[in-house]
Amino acid sequence: MKKFFKLLPLSCAALLFATFMAVNAEYQPKDYDEEMEKWPSREVFSLPAYEKQDNDYSRPANGIHYIGEDEIVSEAVTYELATLKAKEAGDTARKEGKDTAYAQLVNAGAISQDALSAMTRLAGETPLVIQADTLTKDKKAVDVRLNLSPALSVKALNLRATTNSLQADGVKDAFTKKYDNWAMVICLGQREDFGQTVEVAVKNKLASVKAESMYFYTFNSTTGQCVQLENTGAWLDSNGYLHFNTTAGGNLVVSDGALRSK
Repeated sequence: MKKFFKLLPLSCAALLFATFMAVNAEYQPKDYDEEMEKWPSREVFSLPAYEKQDNDYSRPANGIHYIGEDEIVSEAVTYELATLKAKEAGDTARKEGKDTAYAQLVNAGAISQDALSAMTRLAGETPLVIQADTLTKDKKAVDVRLNLSPALSVKALNLRATTNSLQADGVKDAFTKKYDNWAMVICLGQREDFGQTVEVAVKNKLASVKAESMYFYTFNSTTGQCVQLENTGAWLDSNGYLHFNTTAGGNLVVSDGALRSK
């Protein structure tokens, strides 16, 4: 009898292990390894081409897969990818008789000045615009889009932009502790100025506020200092995206009006 009780814990452990293995085997498909090999590696992918007048940012990001990622990961844009996208964009624009070529990058991070210069050369005589889209966490729509010209770039840039991240949540908390405004925050990977005017398109989270009533600021979450952005040319499209212009990087705040201190 004593021997039986000594063996009982070992038997229970063995039973639990066998159950876990059986459940895991059932959950994981037999062709799991084969399917994983078919998935693309986690790098910068491009969405299907958008026309400039096409503001349907809700279209699915077909073919984009991220394995085991809960947060959007921005990847540095390699020289090879940048030049490939530029050549493709230029060729497509000329073939279709377009005045402007659009090179699309998805969930992009840093890009070097060399890559930006090469993109301009490879696009040929057709003016090139980079459309940098950061997706929502479910990868089904665009969170923030940046439109900028590689020809006007004089330095390396960071193309990341997000409204839905731990960083954006922290900046908004700091802002609302100091000011009594409705606001949304766009955190840009570019921490200093862009050196050119960049068009930003972001899903509007101030639904009841008209574009002409909105105020735009850069916000230092450490000091609490806000600097107002002028001449933003803000407007709202039919899909609920707010468009505005900025040369500034860092943390941008869009508020429902002039700042009201608490």
